Amino acid sequence: MNFNEEFFFNLILPPIIFSAGYNLKNILFIKNFLYIFLFGFIGPLISFGLIVFGIKYFNQIFSGVDLTVSEIYLFSCVLSCTEIFDSISFVKPHNEPKLYSIIKGSSIINYAVSVVLFESIDDYSLIKSNIGK
Repeated sequence: MNFNEEFFFNLILPPIIFSAGYNLKNILFIKNFLYIFLFGFIGPLISFGLIVFGIKYFNQIFSGVDLTVSEIYLFSCVLSCTEIFDSISFVKPHNEPKLYSIIKGSSIINYAVSVVLFESIDDYSLIKSNIGK
């Protein structure tokens, strides 16, 4: 049995992210959009950059680990996507509605950013490898 990543990224994952965003309280999402944008969009990009820098530095120190640039970027995309749904289990939406909406909204945007970043880098490395042939 083979895992078809295109099937997963194009047909399975978008409805999951859409349903999570659809069930989010719109008023709290709009009121806290600055925090959600900061933690859900800017945060993963900063994390991605730091992880890329760290892996490149680690790759230079330990020359036995030979990772290509596209492998470093793809690995960094996976690591920059944080798992926030574990922490949201501690916050009850009726006790802390603002905190709950910030965590849930940023997690949805975080997943979307990570998927788009991963797919973009994967497509770019595929195009670049086909041009080189």
